[in-house]
Amino acid sequence: FFQAEDGIRDGTVTGVQTCALPISRLLGEFEPANVDFIYGRRVVADPNRFDRHHEDFHALGAYTTVKGLPCELDVFYLAKLNTHATTVGESGTNSLALHAVGGRVVGHVGGGVSGGGTAVREFGDWGEDELRAWGTVVFVTYTMPAPWEPSLTFTHTLGSGDEDPADGVHQTFDPLFGAAHAPYGLMDLTSWMNLRDYQLDLALKPPWLSSVTFSYHWFQLSEARDAWYYRGRAVRRDPTGAAGRDLGQEFNVLVTKKVSPWLRLEGAYGHFFAGEFADGVAGGGDADWAYVQATLTF
Repeated sequence: FFQAEDGIRDGTVTGVQTCALPISRLLGEFEPANVDFIYGRRVVADPNRFDRHHEDFHALGAYTTVKGLPCELDVFYLAKLNTHATTVGESGTNSLALHAVGGRVVGHVGGGVSGGGTAVREFGDWGEDELRAWGTVVFVTYTMPAPWEPSLTFTHTLGSGDEDPADGVHQTFDPLFGAAHAPYGLMDLTSWMNLRDYQLDLALKPPWLSSVTFSYHWFQLSEARDAWYYRGRAVRRDPTGAAGRDLGQEFNVLVTKKVSPWLRLEGAYGHFFAGEFADGVAGGGDADWAYVQATLTF
């Protein structure tokens, strides 16, 4: 059968108007696989009248989950298209035609070991530039047969960067529509763009808490002449590459406690140790961050 759904994603505020991306999703369930067809277009949300288009920005794609395998396997195609000539490239400003193909696989090896990964290849046109970029995530988890159910996970994340800012080829990976929070540190200091993230997580379930997770990240730029990106924007750059690639290291601890069926408590602390690039180009030192929250379910 087919199921249609609508929703609002990625709202941003521009002046007094809100620009949103209404997503239409069509789900097809077949014998060998489930296929999600996705389409969205940016509009200006106004409660007093029908939504009107805001630039010719389109998002579309198909996400396929294959059935009947001993592992989880997904393959997908996604696209971001903007027919307005507003995309700035190294060679000039023109339209955006970003196409991405990729796959995801997750499986259990046995003996408490599981692993998997995601790989994405991007191609098309970025302004007047040719687009050639890629991103990968690979992880392996070992869950120990011991009290507190300890599990140790190593993850390596790679988002390609632009090795030459003047060759007319755009090589910075675009994270498409993925979340910016949590995968690359709880402090939200980086994006999956021009990034190498070496991550180690230790998760525990002590009897007096629901969970405790300790996370360590070592962030590096993929290419020294490309920028440090945050939420899709270049925030710091050394076009000479002399500042190196070391962004820094981040340590997080996340604690959760389910007090009752209707109350859940959560708290986290993070510390960022500035690396050579962050010290030299960003001009800042270490950073601390913390939060507490309560969730009521009724």
